[in-house]
Amino acid sequence: MSFIDDMKIGKKMIGGFLVVVLILVVVALIGYTNMGTMDAADTKLYKDNTVPIDQLGNVAADFQQLRAE
Repeated sequence: MSFIDDMKIGKKMIGGFLVVVLILVVVALIGYTNMGTMDAADTKLYKDNTVPIDQLGNVAADFQQLRAE
């Protein structure tokens, strides 16, 4: 890899920063493309786990009311 040894330090640094930017772009694209999947999973989590908690509270209140009668 003598061509890297022959390069000036400025070009080596620019090349290194370009590699970092390329990695950043790849990570950003992967994150952006998976946003829809994460949104769907979050919605499913809310509907399947959070909403039934309120319904369980209603059931518990109704049960206590039935016991009182």
